[in-house]
Amino acid sequence: MAVSAHEALEEAERLLNQARNLSQRVAGFSKKLTSEGDALADEVSILSKSVDRQLEGAAKRLSADDPDWLDALQALETARSVVKGSGPGGDLRKYGITRKPAILQLLLGPCSNVVSIRKDQSIQLKEEYHRFRNNSAYIMTAFAGLIQAGLMRAKAKAEAHEAFTLTPLLIVGCQFFLCWLLYFYTASAMRESVLKVNGSHIRPWWIHHHYWSIGTAMLMLSLPVDSPSVARSVQTFLWWAILQGAVIVMQNRYQRRRMYTRIALGKSSAMDVVGGETSASTGQLWVLYPMLFALQGLQSVIGFQMVSSNAWAFLSPEGYLDLETKESDLWGSRGVALAGLMMLFMALQNFRGTLASIVGKARAKEKAIARISVLRQKSVASPHKGDTPLSPLREEDGKDKSAVQAAAAAAAAVRAGQPLGDLAAPAAAAATAAAGAPKRRRSGHDSGAARKKASSSKERREDEFGNTVSWRPKASGAVLARIARANGGHRLMLLARKPLRPLGAEGGAAEEFAVYGATGNAYTVTIGRQPSCTCPDAAKGNICKHVLFVLLRVLHMSPEEPLVWQKALLSSEVDEILGGQKSLPRTLGGGEVLAPEAVREQYRRRTSLGGGEGAGEGEEGVPLRRSAEGADCPICYEGLDASEKISFCATCGNNCHASCIGEWVKKRRREGAQPTCPLCRAAWVDGAAPAGAAAGAGEEYINLADAAGAPVPTLEDLYGDRALWIHAHQGDIPRGVAANIWRNMGH
Repeated sequence: MAVSAHEALEEAERLLNQARNLSQRVAGFSKKLTSEGDALADEVSILSKSVDRQLEGAAKRLSADDPDWLDALQALETARSVVKGSGPGGDLRKYGITRKPAILQLLLGPCSNVVSIRKDQSIQLKEEYHRFRNNSAYIMTAFAGLIQAGLMRAKAKAEAHEAFTLTPLLIVGCQFFLCWLLYFYTASAMRESVLKVNGSHIRPWWIHHHYWSIGTAMLMLSLPVDSPSVARSVQTFLWWAILQGAVIVMQNRYQRRRMYTRIALGKSSAMDVVGGETSASTGQLWVLYPMLFALQGLQSVIGFQMVSSNAWAFLSPEGYLDLETKESDLWGSRGVALAGLMMLFMALQNFRGTLASIVGKARAKEKAIARISVLRQKSVASPHKGDTPLSPLREEDGKDKSAVQAAAAAAAAVRAGQPLGDLAAPAAAAATAAAGAPKRRRSGHDSGAARKKASSSKERREDEFGNTVSWRPKASGAVLARIARANGGHRLMLLARKPLRPLGAEGGAAEEFAVYGATGNAYTVTIGRQPSCTCPDAAKGNICKHVLFVLLRVLHMSPEEPLVWQKALLSSEVDEILGGQKSLPRTLGGGEVLAPEAVREQYRRRTSLGGGEGAGEGEEGVPLRRSAEGADCPICYEGLDASEKISFCATCGNNCHASCIGEWVKKRRREGAQPTCPLCRAAWVDGAAPAGAAAGAGEEYINLADAAGAPVPTLEDLYGDRALWIHAHQGDIPRGVAANIWRNMGH
């Protein structure tokens, strides 16, 4: 169809106006970006200085044994980590960076800007660096290995006076390998400098190390290829290159998995890269450290050999002011000696950096142990308001009759409708007296006799199916301590009750109870032939306090009844236990057993919908889930891959790695805080888990602390000094260190 000149002119004018409007929008956006960027840079600078100043003052107060400053110190350290990149905005300091690394100024100029404002582009820079480093490690190992094998073959053929040694081609290959090393170290220095500008925490020496490596490679390239000194040094240098490639491969393969966990725990930022020994787990360090020390040792040996065998060349005056003779090898020897000095210096600095990392890890561990001790002292000095005092019963006091009688008297008062407060003091006094009694160290004969007596006290009986069921006539000290916690020591409440099998059914009756735990988590207790619970304590094979709570306070059993501490029951015994109560109890002796209606309603809502509330629910009551395609995990800021296990918040519907949110939840619980969604800050409920499956998995639990309106107690609040062993079991501190602290506490 023909277009007239008038129509073409109108179309051209329309496009011209559109281009001008778009240009004005871009100019406005650029101006806005510049002004807001300058304002953000000023705010970041002021905030960083304020945090550092306050942090220094809080650290001095804490070092002066003032535990009240610990909360302020932890908050300030969290603020500093957010500024350095652990927050959703990444490293805030990059907005105020004016001085660029030396290699960027040298190759790109002082006015070059390599800061990436978009987070996804920054993450792509890091991932591209990991791919480059991984591919280069394989190339380094293969390239150096092939040349080394060729040189060994050529040497064997030369000694056998055979032809076709291919020595000239191997010499050219060595030159190509040195050229490739020059490219590798230059590219690594530039990439790491760009990452450092964009928020990666890379030690300065690991970048400066590349500068020295560039100088060494350039020096080796300038040496004569027919020099005997160069030929000897190249073969040992290739062995070092092979080992270096193997170390880099191990770092990339194993440490990147650990990096996800470190980012989830807040120990590393989303822009941190794998390198050196900064991110390996304990088991991997046993392999990584020997390889690093072997690499540094080999590098120092090679450097020492290169210096010691060629240092004589510096003493000769020939070749400094005039050209050396044709037969002389002074230039090759002097160059090899200089390269050896460089390798010795790099080996020393690498060893120093590795030791600094080891010392840093040890100091961080000591710092964590000291803070746990301060938290314990603080919890003892000022317990949480509204918390019920803990029973001082200890495991060693299990056989003390007065403590058992005091606990039994408290239970009798509960059944009679009397308040527990009148009997709390006698029970505590009895347990304290038992704890203060002198202990006699048993000899080996006494211990063996005690164990024999204990084993003989376990009777055996048979059920209706002919199976052997053990019988424990006495409760251990650990069970007595848990009885004290279940009988009012810890705040436990009943959420729901559901029959599983009726009385007289084949296999015995069974009922399921939902229990509100002391930390706000909901656990499922099953009373049947083998009483069980979904809490971590029961998962270790113990009779947990939640099972004892159901037996003692819901089903009104006496704490002196041996059926309470049996791990297995007969069908007739289960019918006897479950046959007495058919309705939910309201109160027992002034102690609330049934949870408030708001808490029970919240529990029913979450279990029936699979978790979730508010904006995360669809029209049919099913939690909405946002698309994970192209999204990033809000914890580690890595991309979400369909091949990985992904969880999502039942409240806001945002996705995250299941491993990341698992570490986040564990960390929050260790700190005694409520696990929340990293984005919407609502109580975390995994929308990907089916109803009731979270608790049963032993990893994620429905937490109802917000609905209960009660503060979440810490481990020190709940277990006192014994919280030290829980920290050790969770891996916060080594067990040996916990044992030393326990002895120093006078136990």
